[in-house]
Amino acid sequence: MNPHPIPAVRFDTDLMPNSQAFDIWQTILDEFYEVVPARSAGQGNFAAALDMWNIDGLTLTHGSFTPQRFVRTARRARRDGLDNYTFLMHSRGKWRADAAGRPMESAEGSVCVVDFARPLVSEVTLNDSITLSLPRELLDGVLPPRNLHGMVLNGPQGGLLRDFLLSLTRRLPDLGAGQAPFIAAACRDLLAACLSPSPAMAERAQPQLDALSMRRARQIIDENMHRPDFGAEDLRLALGVSRATLYRMFRRLRGVSEHIRARRLAHAHALLVKSNGWGRISEVARLCGFTSDAHFSRAFRDAYGYTPRDAMTSVTPSLLRQPGAARTPSGVDGVIIDWIRQLAG
Repeated sequence: MNPHPIPAVRFDTDLMPNSQAFDIWQTILDEFYEVVPARSAGQGNFAAALDMWNIDGLTLTHGSFTPQRFVRTARRARRDGLDNYTFLMHSRGKWRADAAGRPMESAEGSVCVVDFARPLVSEVTLNDSITLSLPRELLDGVLPPRNLHGMVLNGPQGGLLRDFLLSLTRRLPDLGAGQAPFIAAACRDLLAACLSPSPAMAERAQPQLDALSMRRARQIIDENMHRPDFGAEDLRLALGVSRATLYRMFRRLRGVSEHIRARRLAHAHALLVKSNGWGRISEVARLCGFTSDAHFSRAFRDAYGYTPRDAMTSVTPSLLRQPGAARTPSGVDGVIIDWIRQLAG
């Protein structure tokens, strides 16, 4: 066995009480969906099992679960800031979706593409599936801007991706963490090759045109978040864009100031969780640009539903949203949620 494998987690409802399984699953999925189990005659308890790997910021998930309905509204997409593409393949079961007016349906040999910055309503039967999710800028950096939401790859392109996803899922447990950047680059290049430009798919959208600028903007925010006075005007000057361009870039993310605040809080959350109970919350607040401990605590609780102290001392802070819920082994749900949040960019 490789001494330094690619980071992986396993979620399995067989390892938890039936009465709490769906609540814990819902806590995870609540990061990007409203999820409802499908009720049908003769259906047993909710069940789900999945393995997830973090490949240098990409996430590959192989799993199965009982029938469900997933709803991602435009409002939720604006609120959570997830900005990634997900490629979805089913080897068992049926999956149907409405991707902002574009109907989608999985079929053997095909791969469906979802843009998480856009709405999606989907239903799935008992299934076995593989998904590959990657930040938008990773793919947009090698492809012309286009609308990929609702695209279905079939024929030779879909078959090639299907074979690749199946092989990757089998081989990942034996690969080392040092190989992750090269695997991520290979995933990107293969996806780009299969998404060759065509007139039908070349619908240009302004949010995608701004993708590269957004990547630079986030880098500037992260480099300056320790400065309490860093704001929209500082970011505009660093980017060298007009006020109109800046505000258009952040319009779907609830504005420039709100996005800066959200990134401050996300960084603070990561520092607190990694602290393992050591250090002072006030120091984390200052590192993330908050001059008032009280203001930081209020903002943190509003964003996450629990206090900075809870995040610092709990191995699975996400379960604090579910009072009395059982912890999953090794804090699996907390790890999965952190990996999902990384896709916000």
